Amino acid sequence: MNSDIIKNIGVLGAGQLGRMLALAGYPLGNRFTFWIPRVTPVRALAR
Repeated sequence: MNSDIIKNIGVLGAGQLGRMLALAGYPLGNRFTFWIPRVTPVRALAR
């Protein structure tokens, strides 16, 4: 495996799991792009 290759990983959503994934991946040389939909969160509809 070539360690010079930069990996760009796309993540749908940017919650806690996405943040933990990025924090674990940065030291390994990964880059992350987060896609956050502009939709009202389900949690806001539960009021």
